Amino acid sequence: MPRTDDHTSAPVSRRSGGNAAVRLLLAALIVVLGLVLPGIASAHAFLVRTTPRPGERLGTSPPAVVLDFSEPIVSGSARITVRTSDGVAVALGPPEERR
Repeated sequence: MPRTDDHTSAPVSRRSGGNAAVRLLLAALIVVLGLVLPGIASAHAFLVRTTPRPGERLGTSPPAVVLDFSEPIVSGSARITVRTSDGVAVALGPPEERR
């Protein structure tokens, strides 16, 4: 009887079911990261402009110091120190929020 070794059949992929699960898991991970990362990125307000400008030397005290931030800040969280050219802290009133 002749020997019949069938080596011509294509290999069977065992990864087709696993690939779908991995793709689904990666898609879910991307969605979760997309929801979480913007919250982390917007957690801090940055100082974008001041009046008077930083390092500006004035002959007299300005009527106000204006600090503009990139987004609203939490009320009561502001700590601002103004110093004279000698490094002495100037007494300030409470900060006021401008809208």
